[in-house]
Amino acid sequence: MIDLNELLKEVPNKMEYKSTTTTKLRKELHNIIVSNNHKCVLDFGTNTGCNSIVLSHACHVVGDSVLYTIDNNSDM
Repeated sequence: MIDLNELLKEVPNKMEYKSTTTTKLRKELHNIIVSNNHKCVLDFGTNTGCNSIVLSHACHVVGDSVLYTIDNNSDM
């Protein structure tokens, strides 16, 4: 499995893509999912999926966890 820090280097962050979140927030969300052993994660406003990549990594670390993503923008 890819290391979280390596993954974060590959996914565009707030400095590169204004419609996404910061690397700090992504790490915090990842840690919340993993430390609380969440079995179901819901991502509203998926947009291009930059955060979803990190959330799916967290679900994989937890194991037997599911990520649902939702976006209402038909352009995405």
